[in-house]
Amino acid sequence: MKKIVVADDEEDVRELLGSLLKDKYLVILARDGLDLIEKVKKERPDLIICDVIMPGQSGYKSIKRLREKPEFLNLPVIFNSGLVKDRELYETLKPEGPSYFISKPFGKKVLLDKIEEMLNK
Repeated sequence: MKKIVVADDEEDVRELLGSLLKDKYLVILARDGLDLIEKVKKERPDLIICDVIMPGQSGYKSIKRLREKPEFLNLPVIFNSGLVKDRELYETLKPEGPSYFISKPFGKKVLLDKIEEMLNK
């Protein structure tokens, strides 16, 4: 079973994504950017889904820090956010390595299709 770390500062979003993915993937939940880094280093997931802006450390900065290590450079990441400015931030500062941006709210099929596409590259 492939592992996915889901990082979002909103508990409802974490729980929703966790329940949406749990039948097909092993899901590890992270509450912010620092928790995300810790979980990725410990769990070695196959993919990350994370919010762009989170308190403490943003998802963007967390991914940038992870990608400084060669073992995480090609780890696929799906960024998500409901704010237009976050999409603009992503487009402007897109981190190295494979990543994609999905605007909230997103449909289950869109998310699952993108996960499968990124895991099978």
